[in-house]
Amino acid sequence: MTPVPEDFQLRAERVGAMGLIALRGELDIATLPEFEEAIATLRAERLERLVVDLRGLMFLDSMSIELLLRVHGELAAEGAQLVLVRGPRPVNRLFEVMELDKVLDIVEEPPAGFSG
Repeated sequence: MTPVPEDFQLRAERVGAMGLIALRGELDIATLPEFEEAIATLRAERLERLVVDLRGLMFLDSMSIELLLRVHGELAAEGAQLVLVRGPRPVNRLFEVMELDKVLDIVEEPPAGFSG
């Protein structure tokens, strides 16, 4: 198993039927399992909205983007929503170049009720 870099941080919280995952550091093959586990834990009970806060990310890889797209599709099929909080320019640029900002819901700030 690949060790998780020490600078990666993930915080997950739930408020009612909404979940928030705040990420810091790099989301890549080494840290993706922790992110997937947090998503699964929050989804164990029905969610109406899952918010993923990308503001603290320095990097994310293609596998991370694939996971976000998969979760987006799964939640949509359940009548729920995935919302991404816009990350720093290098991270956000990936979504723009791939035109994922036209597919995914991307906002500037997490919804009220989350500490972000």
